[in-house]
Amino acid sequence: MKHKSLSSCMVISEYVRTASLQKEIIIIDGLVDFAMQFRRIGANLNQLARLCNRVRLTCLELGDVKKGLKVYGDS
Repeated sequence: MKHKSLSSCMVISEYVRTASLQKEIIIIDGLVDFAMQFRRIGANLNQLARLCNRVRLTCLELGDVKKGLKVYGDS
């Protein structure tokens, strides 16, 4: 059951509740990797925001970030 809950990106208690209510549990291949990449992107954006606030930047060029997200979203 632990493996099934991890593969469905749920904690065990959430997995058991969903299964006990006879709801369909959808497992999406690659979701764990996708979530990990999303967390990394969020951490990077947070670091940029901290840097901007620390040095009082008012404008930051995010063209490369936008391109990277577009390529990642298309794949």
